[in-house]
Amino acid sequence: AIFAAAAIILAGFAYGLFRFLEKPQAEQAAINLKTQRLTGDGKTPHAEISPDGKFLAYLRLEGASQSLWVKQIQTNSTIPIVKSEEFKNFSGITFSPDGGFVYFNGFTSSGGPPTVYRAPTLGGTPTKVLTNASLVQFSPDGRVFVAEKTGRIWVYDNLAMGHRAAVPAD
Repeated sequence: AIFAAAAIILAGFAYGLFRFLEKPQAEQAAINLKTQRLTGDGKTPHAEISPDGKFLAYLRLEGASQSLWVKQIQTNSTIPIVKSEEFKNFSGITFSPDGGFVYFNGFTSSGGPPTVYRAPTLGGTPTKVLTNASLVQFSPDGRVFVAEKTGRIWVYDNLAMGHRAAVPAD
């Protein structure tokens, strides 16, 4: 009986020691992560990564103005997709779910309401999507998106660009 009790106590101690020394699975996964610096010039106040992880869209400060750049992460190559002469500043950067476009709020030097634009991820002319709107977010399948417009959240059909519903933005 004493031998059985000692064996149980020893087994309990061994199990407790094993659990104490075992690394949690989250820590084990973190050990295998590869990190990479994507910007490093101190002129990047905001960035957004594409859903597939292949691109980084970021604002670059150039004196008193901003420009919008995209970096292809795998090749480390960058291109300006919206130059500082086109807009005074930007906010609300987000990628379309397929990564083909970068959506952003652009503010021109002449003022005016906040306007949502989109530009092809690999460069091209920005096009106006919504006026007097901001904060575009997409559904995972890309069929609909929401935007804040006049104090309400609107749901839009991405293909038809017609709104479906508005709810107060609280």
